[in-house]
Amino acid sequence: MKTEILMAERQVAEQALRESEQRYRRLLAATTGYIYSVDFGHKDTITTTHGPGCEAVTGYSPGEFATDPYLWYRVIYEEDRPAVMAQVTRIMNGDVPPPLEHRVIHKSGSIRWISNTPIPRRDSTGHLLGYDGLISDITNRKRAEQFLTSQYTVTRDLAEALTLEEALPKVLRDIGTILFWDRGAYWSADSDSGALRRLADWYRIPPPLQEVRGHPTPSHSGSGMARSVLSSGEPAWVPNSDLAPNLQSEMAPPNSGLHCGCAVPVRALGDIVGVLEFFSPENQKFDPHMLQVLSGFAAQISLFIEQERAEQALRQSQERLALVIQGSNDGIWDWDVATGQAYFSPRWKSMLGYDDNEIENNFSAWEQLLHPEDREKAVAGIRAYFAGETTSFEIEHRLRHKDGTYRWILARGVVLRDAEGKPLRMAGSHVDLTERKLAEERLEKTCAKLAVREAVLKKILRKLRASHRALKEAQLHLIQAAKLESVGTLAAGVAHEVKNPLQTILMGLDYVCQKVPAGDQDLTITLTDMRDAVKRASSIIRELLVFSSDTDFQTRPENLNSLIERSLRLLNTGLAAAQTEVVRNLDPQLPRVPIDDNKIQQVFINLFLNAVQAMPSGGTLTLTTRTLRMDGSSLAPNPLFRRFEAGDVLVVAEVEDTGHGIPEAALPQVFDPFFTTKPPGVGTGLGLSIAKKIVDLHGGEIQIRNRPTGGVAVAVALKV
Repeated sequence: MKTEILMAERQVAEQALRESEQRYRRLLAATTGYIYSVDFGHKDTITTTHGPGCEAVTGYSPGEFATDPYLWYRVIYEEDRPAVMAQVTRIMNGDVPPPLEHRVIHKSGSIRWISNTPIPRRDSTGHLLGYDGLISDITNRKRAEQFLTSQYTVTRDLAEALTLEEALPKVLRDIGTILFWDRGAYWSADSDSGALRRLADWYRIPPPLQEVRGHPTPSHSGSGMARSVLSSGEPAWVPNSDLAPNLQSEMAPPNSGLHCGCAVPVRALGDIVGVLEFFSPENQKFDPHMLQVLSGFAAQISLFIEQERAEQALRQSQERLALVIQGSNDGIWDWDVATGQAYFSPRWKSMLGYDDNEIENNFSAWEQLLHPEDREKAVAGIRAYFAGETTSFEIEHRLRHKDGTYRWILARGVVLRDAEGKPLRMAGSHVDLTERKLAEERLEKTCAKLAVREAVLKKILRKLRASHRALKEAQLHLIQAAKLESVGTLAAGVAHEVKNPLQTILMGLDYVCQKVPAGDQDLTITLTDMRDAVKRASSIIRELLVFSSDTDFQTRPENLNSLIERSLRLLNTGLAAAQTEVVRNLDPQLPRVPIDDNKIQQVFINLFLNAVQAMPSGGTLTLTTRTLRMDGSSLAPNPLFRRFEAGDVLVVAEVEDTGHGIPEAALPQVFDPFFTTKPPGVGTGLGLSIAKKIVDLHGGEIQIRNRPTGGVAVAVALKV
């Protein structure tokens, strides 16, 4: 029974031991450090033992280290191997070296930093048996130190440089050296064309000669990763460029041995102005911390660019201001409101006859030069501007010249206020108005004299215009009387000698037409043509009688819109047959105009018929009426208003068609009797002559012109 109890207790103890060992192994596998041992055997043999935690630090298991005796040496970063071997040599020489920080290459290809602390192990006689060591993973600490160092260094590089071109080579070198990149470049981006230009580059090791020969020059446009960042506006990380050939960069061409690359955009005022990129020969997984640090450098470069642009803009502004002050004929002043001190430019002083050292630079000096009558107004103007009662400061005042006279000055200025709106500083300019003021005085005197003369001339002009109108009316009456006398005689003879025979011929033709044998088409056509010709001759006789008839007519106030509508109704059937669309733009507020409605209706019917005949395939007839008050600007350029005077109120009616228009050479003749542009047999050539005569008798004006878009526009102007 006792034996069974002892066996059970032993099993429990063994199970607890196994569980404890498993927990220990799990802790060692998860820890960032591990213990190793190096034993010096017989005949210079050396064996190493690595604790379970080595896999978390190096990626290799203890068994892999045991199988490959030189694996521990190959794991050490090549550049750090001499330092590690020097530490081993010191141990073998009997020293106890301090901990050594160096890099190792993880099984995944990434770089890790470790702290190696060795402790020699001896026997009782003091003979060196080997040494034990503690490996601690300090990658995060070293990266933090590197990041801080690089940030300080880049900040210093940018602070010491005057231009971006001067700073970039140092920035690329320090970032690459401290953060262990092999190549770096900065690409400048043109926001307008989208082109990339390599502004600077850096190499840890100069590239092979064949790569340099085939390498693009610094002015070559970027491609690959830099182009991708410029297009997307986002950072890029390429763990292995062999797997992403479209992102290979000109800085890392194929067969260059460079695999991992990253790039970040550089922005200034919201636009991408450049791309910062770096390359390494190791394949590296995406490292957000590294990308964040590089983005921080890009932000520093962005601030430098913005500051450089601001300084350049400030220099240009200062240069422009200096040129303006130097080339301007104005005086410049600048007043410190709190202290009363002021700056008066040499020109400010010279326009008052003083040298630069003859006027003190303070506000009181300006006050002392003010004309007594202007002092209160000038000071009140400044106070009102300071109080916000006026939005701008501009006053005219007089300042005493060195010779004792006073100069008229125009002062303008703007105020600079603090956060509470209190005036701090005011600056502006002085313009000498003396010559202008004198000229204004002379001009006022001259204008007064001219006003008197103008009144006399206007009186004379009114008399001349009245005489001219009377003379013109008398001339028209004489011409009309002579015309009526000659044409009346002719018309009377025509009426007896031509009209009656024509009527007889017409009756005879009607009789003959009735006797034409059935089926004789030629004779029928001939008789029809003869009858049409006789009717046309009779029509000409009637219109000639109208043209030469008495000019007496009865006028009374009429609404021109109503007269136009009546005229349209008379032609309604013809307009519909001709497929003519009528568009009315008639002013409903049109005042009444004194007219003989029958005669003016004859004018509009003639104009409507002409428009319809000008559109044989149909078109649009547009009728517009409006009221116009004459002024000086509307008299001169338009012949339609030549017989009217300023102040006259007119009613204007316009008739527009969409026909083929009138040849420009024929426009001056359209009102001549018997002149026509219509085909033979259409019209008599007297319609527009009669229309003009009627309008003239009403004291109005008629004008014909071609429309820019095609067709003819006829305007009739009648005085209210």
